[in-house]
Amino acid sequence: MTPSRRYLDESLEFAQRNADRWSAAMSLALLGHVELGAGDVDAARRCFDHATRLFDEIGNLLYVAVCLEGQAGVAADAGEPERAAELIGAREAAATSGGNQVPLMYPAHYERTVEKARAALSAEAFEDACARGRGRAAP
Repeated sequence: MTPSRRYLDESLEFAQRNADRWSAAMSLALLGHVELGAGDVDAARRCFDHATRLFDEIGNLLYVAVCLEGQAGVAADAGEPERAAELIGAREAAATSGGNQVPLMYPAHYERTVEKARAALSAEAFEDACARGRGRAAP
C-alpha cells in the first residue's frame, strides 16, 4: 500500500467516525484518483460514485467537478468513450458553475482522458456527447 493510499484510508476512516461527510467525500474523491492512477477502474468508480453522492447530499456541487473528472477517466479507461465525453462536458459545466473555476485535479491524466475519447469517436460524436454532458452537469 502506498503512503498516499494509507493516509487517505486513515482520513476517510476518521471522517466517517466523526460523521464529517464533506471530509469523507474529499477523501473518497482523492482515493478515486489514486485508484484510477493505479489502474483499478472498478475501485475508482466506486469511490467517485460515493463521493459524488455525498457532495450532492451536502449541497457542495462545486466539488462534484473533481468526481466528474475522475469518472471521465474511469469511462475512458473502461472503453466507454461516449460516456467519457459526456462526463468531460459535465465536468466543464460543473467546474464553472456559479462563476467559480475548479482546477483540474490531475491535468495530465485528464488530457489523456480527453484524447482517448476524441480518438475513439468522430469529432461530431465527441462534441455531441460533451454537449449532452454540459446540459446535464452531473452523472
